[in-house]
Amino acid sequence: MAMVFQLMRKNVFPFLLLSMILFLSYHIMYSKSGMLVKLSLSQKIMQAQSSLDTVQSVREAKEHNVSLLKTNNLDLDLLEEQARLQFNVKAKHEVLIAE
Repeated sequence: MAMVFQLMRKNVFPFLLLSMILFLSYHIMYSKSGMLVKLSLSQKIMQAQSSLDTVQSVREAKEHNVSLLKTNNLDLDLLEEQARLQFNVKAKHEVLIAE
C-alpha cells in the first residue's frame, strides 16, 4: 500500500502538468478568441476587403461619369449616350444594344 502512494506521489506532478497542457491547448484552439476563430475572422476580413475594393472601384467610376456631366466640364457625347440608354431612344438607322 505504501508503494502505491509513492507511485502516486511520483506521478502526480507529471499528470497535473499534462492535464494543464491539454486544458490550455484546448482553450487556445477552440475558445471564443481561439486560433480557429481568428482564422475564420481573418478569412471573412479578406472577403469583406475584396468586396469593399470592388464597390469602391464601381463608385469611383460612377463619380467620374458624374463629374463629366457637370456644367463646367460637360461632355455632350456622354450626355447623349446616357440619355439614349436611360430612355431607350435611338435614331432610325441605329441599333440599340442594352446591357
